[in-house]
Amino acid sequence: MPKAFPSRTCIRQERFEETIVAQLKRINIAPEEEPLVAQALSDFKKREGEVARKVRSDVETELSRIQESANRLLQKFLDNEILKEMFDEANTSLLMQRKACEEKMQSLGTEQEMYNRISNFLDELRNMCGAFFTAHQNQMRKVTERVCESITTNGSAIINLSLSPLMAQVAAREKTVEGWNTLLPTIYQNMA
Repeated sequence: MPKAFPSRTCIRQERFEETIVAQLKRINIAPEEEPLVAQALSDFKKREGEVARKVRSDVETELSRIQESANRLLQKFLDNEILKEMFDEANTSLLMQRKACEEKMQSLGTEQEMYNRISNFLDELRNMCGAFFTAHQNQMRKVTERVCESITTNGSAIINLSLSPLMAQVAAREKTVEGWNTLLPTIYQNMA
């Protein structure tokens, strides 16, 4: 995803790092949260088949919706209700959406892969702060890109970091077993 960096603005590294660390703390799994995560993972393991079927069903529903939209669009074009340029633009968008859904469907994998992906993601969350502080510039950049969707500033005083949609959901989680039970399927769906 493209990052929004203002031209001709210098940001002090210390200020930038403080801002990133504040966001990393929001997504970090605190030690006191570990028993909740363990319980939620155990619950997830028991219902992963159900979650897998729901995620697959959601993607299939989206594919069906895209196909219906493509059919309606084609019919409008054939009935001369829209111009060719409008048809081409809308059709290209629908084809891109369909391709993304098909790729998502292929990446869903098996139930065991689902559990492993979520476990790996949680390990990544646990290690992000440490990776940011102990890494070289390139690794710091990778962590920043993984967490943030955009970075903006109004000069050198205020830095605004917008978390990616998935990381925003992680940061906003309810720190309870129920909160994690809700979040884990969402994490998987976003990773697929």
